[in-house]
Amino acid sequence: ALSLLGFLMMTQFSFGQKIKLKVHDAKDTTVFLVKYTGSKMYYADTAEMKKSVVEFDGSKHVPGMYALLLPGQKFFEFLINNEEIHIETVGPNYAENIKVVRSEENRRFKDYSTYLNTQRKRQMDLSAQREKLTKDSPEFNAVTKELENLNTTTVAYQKKFVADNKSFLVGQMIDLTIDIDIPEAPTTVKEEEKAYWRYAYYRDHYFDKFDFNNNGLVNTPIFGNRMETFFSNKMLVQHWDTILYYAYNVIDRMDPKSKAWEFTVQYVTSTF
Repeated sequence: ALSLLGFLMMTQFSFGQKIKLKVHDAKDTTVFLVKYTGSKMYYADTAEMKKSVVEFDGSKHVPGMYALLLPGQKFFEFLINNEEIHIETVGPNYAENIKVVRSEENRRFKDYSTYLNTQRKRQMDLSAQREKLTKDSPEFNAVTKELENLNTTTVAYQKKFVADNKSFLVGQMIDLTIDIDIPEAPTTVKEEEKAYWRYAYYRDHYFDKFDFNNNGLVNTPIFGNRMETFFSNKMLVQHWDTILYYAYNVIDRMDPKSKAWEFTVQYVTSTF
């Protein structure tokens, strides 16, 4: 009886995390589930797509960002976070055409992605329009102002999205894309030193919002991109003693058993 109960519980657990993906224009073929570790993608699972549908056992996969890799190197991304998932889409724009049938995590991810894509397209249109204008002309200044307003609106949306979705992986993930606020330099700092003060503050508080115990965040490209930016020449002098100093500073904040510790140690030692 105990073995039967264990089997039923295991079956129920696996079913509760079933991942069902339907690609309406796909032919029967072998497809791949790929996962992010940092900013790189790796194969996570393989399955046969039949009648446009493929299923995976979500209980076998840790939280993070994944993608369904289709023939021709085409793919679309979604989040796995301990829930049943049912997503449908159709080509050629698989990401834009996603319909989330089941998954609260991915509904929020889809809403955010749709908004951001709309804002990005508007930004590109305005930037292209401004390139054709003469600098300091009224039209140039008007478009510049519109771009500034667009950026302000987008940042405000991102901050509200994060505040409304703190318990979701997507909210925690987007929070890492928003830079920390840098306060005004103290009055004791000389004018010619204020630029360095702002840089030093940004560098020293860069990881303030990072939850290094959240393994799901490490399995997203955002974590890897942010880590790579910190250790690049955009942030640090590319000298071994500088890299070593800040590497220890960051790694000492992490649990040696965490995915963040494993990723960061591997990244630093393999890169430098």
